[in-house]
Amino acid sequence: MRIEAYGTVDELNSHIGAAIAGGVDATLLAPLTKIQNDLFHLGSDLCILEKDKAKIQVPQIEQRHIDELEQLMDRFAEQLAPLENFILPGGSPAGALLHIARTVARRAERVVIALGRKEAIGPCAIK
Repeated sequence: MRIEAYGTVDELNSHIGAAIAGGVDATLLAPLTKIQNDLFHLGSDLCILEKDKAKIQVPQIEQRHIDELEQLMDRFAEQLAPLENFILPGGSPAGALLHIARTVARRAERVVIALGRKEAIGPCAIK
């Protein structure tokens, strides 16, 4: 289950990379690159057992990562009109790839939550 969790996070990171390579809007390049780096932190956080983290220094997800992502979401949300309908996947190649990344992120959430119910994980990993 642990391998499934960090493997799914790695898959998500790859889909974001594909969207970047597919030509996302320039305003998304820096934020998505930052998110990719944070996903590497999440992967390392998930792959090391909590009991081993005292002796093995690995990047971990911290509250600051969550705060930064929430601020980014708020900043982008301010620029959008109110959502009146679901957004159908597609639009552009990069947009379609980001929709795939979104669905993989949802799967990663489910897998990490399931892992957290069975084993100890980092306190900010689910967030």
